Amino acid sequence: MVQILPFAGWRFDLSQVGALSEVIAPANSLIDETLQRTLYRQHPCNAVRMVLNREEPGDRSAADRCTRADDFWRLWKREGILLREHDAAFYIIETTFRSSGDERTRWSVIARLQLPDSNVPDSVVPTIVSADPQRVADQSALRKVCHASLVPILALMADTTGADSDLRSLSDHLELVVRQVPPVECHGDDGVRQRVWPLTNPTLCSELQRRFANYSLFIIGGYEEYLAAKADPDRARTLDPNDASRSVLACLIPADDLGIEFLPHLLSRNLPSPMSAEQLRELLGSEFQFQFIGAEPTASEDAAELARINSEQPCLAMGTSDGIWVIVSDAEPVDESPNELLIDRINRKINVVTSTEELFISHRLTASAGVLAKISLTLFQSNAASLQLIEPARTSDELLRLSEAGICLPEFGARLHPGVPTGLAFLSTENPGPSVPRKK
Repeated sequence: MVQILPFAGWRFDLSQVGALSEVIAPANSLIDETLQRTLYRQHPCNAVRMVLNREEPGDRSAADRCTRADDFWRLWKREGILLREHDAAFYIIETTFRSSGDERTRWSVIARLQLPDSNVPDSVVPTIVSADPQRVADQSALRKVCHASLVPILALMADTTGADSDLRSLSDHLELVVRQVPPVECHGDDGVRQRVWPLTNPTLCSELQRRFANYSLFIIGGYEEYLAAKADPDRARTLDPNDASRSVLACLIPADDLGIEFLPHLLSRNLPSPMSAEQLRELLGSEFQFQFIGAEPTASEDAAELARINSEQPCLAMGTSDGIWVIVSDAEPVDESPNELLIDRINRKINVVTSTEELFISHRLTASAGVLAKISLTLFQSNAASLQLIEPARTSDELLRLSEAGICLPEFGARLHPGVPTGLAFLSTENPGPSVPRKK
């Protein structure tokens, strides 16, 4: 059984760093070199210096970057920039954002996930996303040097056994337990507000911990951090289940939370030659139906939104080399099966008629659907013989069904919007010494 536990986390002292929004960072998978430089300039104590330290002149290997990250980790703790919570806590998060003109709220909790014994199969924590081997190696090195879990894994929580007898939704429960606790607020330039409550009340924490025991976890982000934690050699040297080295930092979201939203995903398919919308219709028309959207600059955005809100049947937004965007769906109703999604059927059909075995090239989106037109135009200009598809955002139910069918997606295939930032709390995997700074 997966154990979800409170922990005495390390947090930024706002009296030292100022606004929390200045020192948090996005998930590592979203940080490219440009954003990394921006975060470095944003604040001298931005979390990026620990979780994704940049390469510097004179570096001989990636180990130098891990060493610098550890230097910051130790320096900030020593100087009180990071302070340790006095008691074990669950860190409850309320994320408020706007979507399609409406305000939405999502609840989540940062906790310590106790790693299973080495003889327990990975299915104890099912994952929906695949892992990048290089990022696993990077996270393993960082964890080994810093003796800390700095980047939270991201997982959906679902009661798959029906054992949870509480009539309240888990999100309502999280909201209830923090009513009397003052939050720490973080306001981003993108309009996203994060409110964080460190819940240290032992009775309330125990109540949540007992309820969490009824839930299964499905990792949708940071799978590399989980694998790195399981491979930690320090973990293998102890049989104590409460040892900090047998833990990983986790941000957990109730799968039925009404504020969950996933980004659509832009995919690019190289074709043997440029293909117009009409040629594509002739190519796929026997199995799929097309709805014309337009060729104006915002057509990709309109098509993505229409595909997303179509509740009658699965459909994709598709753009061709002549700049025309259409919505594509099955011509006849098909039995819903997670083993072959609509995009898989389209890909298979194109491969058959073009005698190729090309796969889709996937592009991660780090912003809302409003940027799709610009991205699509750039891709078209770089390769006229390409086909663009926008896959609608997946729901939690769809992701859970994929997991049950044993299907793994690339991490961008379950991109949560807005993402969970790094820097709200950190987990040390060392047993605390007697002179640890404590939060007032």
